[in-house]
Amino acid sequence: MDGPTLKWFKRISLGVVALAGVAVILGIAFEQWSRWSVARDYQPTGQLFEVDGRAMHLYCAGSGEPTVVLESGLDIGGSLAWVTVQPEIAKTNRVCSYDRTGILWSDGRDESPTANQITARLHTLLGIASERPPYVLVGHSLGGPLTMVFADRYRDEVDGVVLVDSSHPEQKKRFSPEVMEAMGGPPPAFIAKTMAATGLLRLLESGPMDGVPDETQVALKFFPQSLSGLLSEFAAIDEIFGKPFEAGSFGNLPLIVLTAGKLPDESPPAMTPELEAEFSKVWSELQIELTALSINGEQRVIDDATHYIQYDNPNAVIGAIRDILASIEVSTLGGQE
Repeated sequence: MDGPTLKWFKRISLGVVALAGVAVILGIAFEQWSRWSVARDYQPTGQLFEVDGRAMHLYCAGSGEPTVVLESGLDIGGSLAWVTVQPEIAKTNRVCSYDRTGILWSDGRDESPTANQITARLHTLLGIASERPPYVLVGHSLGGPLTMVFADRYRDEVDGVVLVDSSHPEQKKRFSPEVMEAMGGPPPAFIAKTMAATGLLRLLESGPMDGVPDETQVALKFFPQSLSGLLSEFAAIDEIFGKPFEAGSFGNLPLIVLTAGKLPDESPPAMTPELEAEFSKVWSELQIELTALSINGEQRVIDDATHYIQYDNPNAVIGAIRDILASIEVSTLGGQE
């Protein structure tokens, strides 16, 4: 390469680098403006309370004891994941949903959370908000193991539990490596956080919203800022799964385990029919084991629902909660006789 050619090559390279730098700066500015705009346009459904120096979002409605506490899974929905359930339960009982650290309206923290931290903060949040026990806990997916830990740590404050297609603490060990690989996971944290910070993730999520429920649209608006909290929880999943082993059983605590009766219509590309069959078999075994956590445990397989039972068949979740509440009322009346 001669001198003039090399000189032009350097100029072009510098120009490309400069343009890329400008694009990144503009992307960051766009993302920061978008976050400000989303926070302005979508106010919290509930109230913000300070817990350990950071704001946490809690939404409670209705009245009547015991209070039902809803624990979401590892997804973008947070408190919004219960919009099909909470209004119905609020007709008869106090019911609360909330956002864990860094998700939706709750402030983030620079940490890898532990199960004890998550449950202690929920307990503190309920106390600060004057939402007193006793509680009925409802945990979906990853919220299931967190519910188990909460029920163990604050046993005297918990009257019943509903697990909604709950994760099992041993599932990563019980599924074959092939199933775990086919299920996939999030992209590397650095890449995902870079995409979120530079506005690229928001652009990718800004497609048509026709037919998308309002609460899902709101959750997607918050997704870039919720991503860091979700990634932190995913990185801590082994620790979270490890804690329920220390908790042991629920004793005679009223328990209903809701199990999805079918797989999603769109499985990951690598999930072959053989791997789907293996997944279903192992998942069924794990759900039966969860039911055995209490001598008062009952499993209900919801045939028409996938993993998000509260979306596919909300009446199944509402009915399970009401049945737990009814059993507690009968038990209480029996104790007074």
